[in-house]
Amino acid sequence: AMDIDSGGTIALNAAVTASTTVNIDASGLTTVAAAGDITASGAVAVGAAKTGLLTTSGNITTTNDNITFTRAVTLGGAVVLDTGANAGNILFSSTIASAANALTLDAGTAGNITLGALTGNGNLSVTDGAVQVYAVLTVSALTITDATTSVTFGGAITATSAMDIDSGGTIALNAAVTASTTVNIDASGLTTVHADGDITASGAVAVGAAKTGQIGRAHV
Repeated sequence: AMDIDSGGTIALNAAVTASTTVNIDASGLTTVAAAGDITASGAVAVGAAKTGLLTTSGNITTTNDNITFTRAVTLGGAVVLDTGANAGNILFSSTIASAANALTLDAGTAGNITLGALTGNGNLSVTDGAVQVYAVLTVSALTITDATTSVTFGGAITATSAMDIDSGGTIALNAAVTASTTVNIDASGLTTVHADGDITASGAVAVGAAKTGQIGRAHV
């Protein structure tokens, strides 16, 4: 195991390879450089107990194990988080400021994805995940390629580029969507659009173009 605790700051400027878990916790700022990718055969946790924030440009890869961020995160560059093909949850318990950098997530077919508010107009791309829950999203492009079980949007979505949501399960849109181009929503299960889920788009809006799921209620 790798366990780093600091009453001050932590700077990770080179790659980490761990055969088990990685825990990083600081009272001050933790900074991960683009070269500071973490590859672990166990769970990776940042900020579990201390209150320090995280600025990261490094990728994290696990072998079907959880990736957890307890404190607020700022992206210093494009970041890829991959828990493996089968499982491993990705959890952001606090906010994410993308600073116009791309965030790519893959939790496999059985790993869940939970995000606090994501702002900053970077691309958000989700390759796979089971139960996916999102708060406020202020992004450039929003692409969810697959969700094994469900996708739930609990906060308003603002996308300056295309929004493309595909789910092998259900989709629940519980807040308003504003998109500068196209919106595509497609599910194998039920798509439910709440009364607050009005969609305002500067491009075409398509629901159910390819998959067979029904639509519960739509405000477009």
